[in-house]
Amino acid sequence: TFYEYFQKACSERWDWWSWNGWHAHENNQASGLADYRWIINNNNLISRLNSGEIDEVFIFAQPFSGMYESLMIGPNPIWCNSDPLVITELNKNFIIMSFNYERGVDCMLENFGHRVESILSYVFSNKDIEGINYWEKFTLYDKTAPGESGCGNVHFAPNSESDYDWGNSRYVYSTCDDWLRYPNF
Repeated sequence: TFYEYFQKACSERWDWWSWNGWHAHENNQASGLADYRWIINNNNLISRLNSGEIDEVFIFAQPFSGMYESLMIGPNPIWCNSDPLVITELNKNFIIMSFNYERGVDCMLENFGHRVESILSYVFSNKDIEGINYWEKFTLYDKTAPGESGCGNVHFAPNSESDYDWGNSRYVYSTCDDWLRYPNF
C-alpha cells in the first residue's frame, strides 16, 4: 500500500525519521500517531523543560507524520487543538507545535490560531457568565450569527460564507473594531 511504501521511504531516506522510533511504541497515543512520549524521552525534554532551558518545542515534520498542530503536555494540560497528554514529572505545562515543512507560513499561522482558540475557549469557559462569554462574542461570524458578527475565527472572517473565504467583499455588520477598546466597549 502507499502507506507502507511511505513508511519504508521515510525510514530509508531521513535518518531522523524512523517508523519504529517515532511511532511504534506501546506508549503512542493511537495507531498512526506520533509517539510524543518517545519524542520527549529521546530528546531529554522533561529535564530541559524543568530546568528552564526551554519552554516550548517546535517540530517541522513531513506530511503524514502523525503529529498534531499543537499539543499541550504537563501535569494539568488542557485541550489545545488535540487531546492533552498528562506527564506528571513536568513542573508545568508546555506545548509542542508541529508544522508540515511542505506547507507555507500561512499554515503555520493557522496552527497558532487554533492553539489560541483552544486556550481562550478554555479560559472563558470557566467564567461564571450568563449567556455567551466574551470569547464567544469575539468569534461570531455572519453565517452563524446574522447581523451579530464579531471578528470571526481562524476559518471564518466576519463575512465568510465558507471556510477560508478570505476574498469575500460582502459587507456585514461587525463589532470587530469595537474590540480594540476591550473591555470598554
